[in-house]
Amino acid sequence: LVPGSNKVGGQYATGKSFTAIVEKTENNTFFRLGSIPRSYNAICRINELSKLTNQDLDKLYDVMAGRRFDFEKLGIKANIKTPTAIIATANPENSDNWINNEKIDWNELPGLAPLKDRWGLIFIFRKRDKKENDKFTDKWSEVQAKKERGELPDYTEFIIKYLQYAKTFRPVLSDEARFMLKEQYKRINAQGFGSPRVLNVLNNLAKAIARLKLKNVVDEDDAKKAMEFYNVMLQNFQ
Repeated sequence: LVPGSNKVGGQYATGKSFTAIVEKTENNTFFRLGSIPRSYNAICRINELSKLTNQDLDKLYDVMAGRRFDFEKLGIKANIKTPTAIIATANPENSDNWINNEKIDWNELPGLAPLKDRWGLIFIFRKRDKKENDKFTDKWSEVQAKKERGELPDYTEFIIKYLQYAKTFRPVLSDEARFMLKEQYKRINAQGFGSPRVLNVLNNLAKAIARLKLKNVVDEDDAKKAMEFYNVMLQNFQ
């Protein structure tokens, strides 16, 4: 859906392969960009993030917070921009299951605390009970049957063009929307969740909603939807 995106497996990659590496041969030196900077203005999907070591995860700090990183090795110096959206998947820390399937402890998420704070949105997937699993199986079987019979329309091309057009909008927050999001952040902060980055997440989320609506101004309705969306995520944590 987003041209230029890349995917990589954490079990096969290193922090350097995410960012940049220098390869030296007998006659030449090669500078190669990693998966994240190659996904310029696109998405880099990292599967099995928990398979990476803390040393590898250190490489993600700058690219996630500053959207750029400095590189210097074998005489090559560069400041590399990374306007990249990173989507990662991982299992719970030291386990395949959550300790409490109803409320998730922040410490169960893999990775160092400073890095966990850099993820704007975190979604929890739980194992379904038998009733939910049967319902999912029935629906999945129905969808697969429709797909095989060619009964599902393919809107991929339209969605790609729509997203590309939506990206041209640069919505700004109205005074009302800015106030609503600021007050929401204060309430979240009072509960001891997250850091000042949460306010940026709320602002960016509201702008993304407005952008999908092809709007130049983020109004109260956009701010409300962003708050509701973020609250669903918060309900997963103690």
